[in-house]
Amino acid sequence: MLKPCEMPMKMLKLEALSRRLSSNHPKQERIKNDFRKIRTGFNGERSIGKELRISKEYRVFHDLRLDHDGSRYFQMDFLIITRNYCIIIEVKTLRERSILTAPIPN
Repeated sequence: MLKPCEMPMKMLKLEALSRRLSSNHPKQERIKNDFRKIRTGFNGERSIGKELRISKEYRVFHDLRLDHDGSRYFQMDFLIITRNYCIIIEVKTLRERSILTAPIPN
């Protein structure tokens, strides 16, 4: 994988903020909920990333953010590039479970 799965900066920031606030702070519940959502998505992407083995036949990029027109961006969870085609994978994780249904060509 040319760009590995790294913990999102927002997740790191929420974790640090949660540690700094008192446990009874009014924003603590929202911060923890936001953190859990981001962690669930990250864990889903990481589990799919582990299934995408390194191969000479294709290249895998994770979490690409491409500039559309200088003010808008396009984000892809995974981009797989082969000699004949490209595959975009958008990972959706529900209840800590991710499923990859399409086989990856060798």
